[in-house]
Amino acid sequence: FYSKYIKLLFWSFLYSLREKAIHKNNYKKTILIFLKGHYHLWYLFRICGLYLITPFLKQITKNEKLFKIFLVLNILFSILIPNLLRIIYYNSKDYYITLTGIISKFGLNGFFNCNQFYYIFGFYLNRYNIKPLLRIMIYILGFFGTTFTSQMTYYISFKKNKKIDFYSYFYINIFFTSIGIFIFFKYNFNNLKCRKNIKYFIQKLALLTFGVYIIHPFVIEELSIRFNLNTLSYEPLFSVPINSLI
Repeated sequence: FYSKYIKLLFWSFLYSLREKAIHKNNYKKTILIFLKGHYHLWYLFRICGLYLITPFLKQITKNEKLFKIFLVLNILFSILIPNLLRIIYYNSKDYYITLTGIISKFGLNGFFNCNQFYYIFGFYLNRYNIKPLLRIMIYILGFFGTTFTSQMTYYISFKKNKKIDFYSYFYINIFFTSIGIFIFFKYNFNNLKCRKNIKYFIQKLALLTFGVYIIHPFVIEELSIRFNLNTLSYEPLFSVPINSLI
């Protein structure tokens, strides 16, 4: 936890100094940017929070029956109800406001949340065996989720003439996609035999991914500011993989 927190402070400090240099911010605004953190550092904030509650979650996972009940309630309040409310919102804002107010009265938002759910559900999927038939169903749902995400984002954005995305973490299509990818790699790549040099390369690459995540906005923004190079500079079919490779 402390290791992650120190990294959070360090990178938040560097990004705030960069913002000051680019936009000539005063010290007060620089401090506020430092405290808030660059947009992608939400992940480190969330990781720190999850590490703090991990000892309590461990006690729940030790009891299989209690763990499954906890998962069901998490799915209900973190995935299903928010998605149902989203559908209601598009049809009636009055009903949405009323129902959201009723649900908030239970005070469960802090106890059941999307990030905590993915955290413990990943542990569950890794720990327990998933039967072949259920795996096939998960793959189908994963394919549906991925297709729905891309096509609906494109279709609705085009229709409304503004960016409307369908890839927030609590969306049920993202939930299906996440499970599908996790299960696919668990049962098809976990015990994959490969040459030692390839295995060594993969392990080394894996150790670098966290650092890549931390610095990727800096690289993206520098390319855009200094070279006017972003995913819309040329055909996205090529710009997305090429810019990502850079």
